[in-house]
Amino acid sequence: MARPKEWGGWGIKDLNAFTASLEAKVGWKIVKLENLWTKIVKRKYIDPSPLEDWIRNPEKKDGKVSTIWKETIEAFQVIEQGLSWKVGNGENIRIGRDPWVGCSENFALSPGLIRHLASKGIVYLKQVEKIGASSIWGQAWKSGEELNIHPHWWDESEAFKIELSRTNVRINDEPDQLIWAHADTGSYSPKYGYKFLMSKKGWGDPEWWEKSLWKLKCPAKAKTFFWCILKKKAPTWDILQSRYKQGPGRCAL
Repeated sequence: MARPKEWGGWGIKDLNAFTASLEAKVGWKIVKLENLWTKIVKRKYIDPSPLEDWIRNPEKKDGKVSTIWKETIEAFQVIEQGLSWKVGNGENIRIGRDPWVGCSENFALSPGLIRHLASKGIVYLKQVEKIGASSIWGQAWKSGEELNIHPHWWDESEAFKIELSRTNVRINDEPDQLIWAHADTGSYSPKYGYKFLMSKKGWGDPEWWEKSLWKLKCPAKAKTFFWCILKKKAPTWDILQSRYKQGPGRCAL
């Protein structure tokens, strides 16, 4: 009953998921807004670290903070699961640590390679751009040899380079921008947050008719009855026979 209508259910809200999606809105405001409230919160709980470093830090809790802030951090987990970078100039995206829009799990580099790159002064995506070698077909990236890293890491760095090319990442003059990848608009809202949480239930792809069924112009009870028929939940003789061994086992209609 709590399954969304486009996933074949009745669309009655799951209160736990709906509450979590509403609470996560506070975390999104911290990421995107710059008003008096966010300034106070950042000054009290995040400074002197940059906001991006606070987001990257898996340990955000502190026993000395308020109960409200602890709840905000708990709700922020929903935001974290969808945060990605829309690549601009590449000056804020950390290599091997920060996902970008459309990437797979191959964006993450091993801690050893991240430390090795850092020892060479290579931290941000901008630094692996191969300047002057790009074309209309794609952005050019430096190889492991060009980055002057140990040959032991060349295969992993090449896989990272392939992932950049696969997702058609291009460096430009605009600043990098954090977006919420599970929303069509790139901006988090409780509506998209709720859909994301409910999609994690493992329901699979919806049937072709499930979204259009609830848009039919007919009484609600008729739509519910149609849904029961299509999901084989109507108490017809064949269904009763398969479930409870009752009736003749065939539908008279």
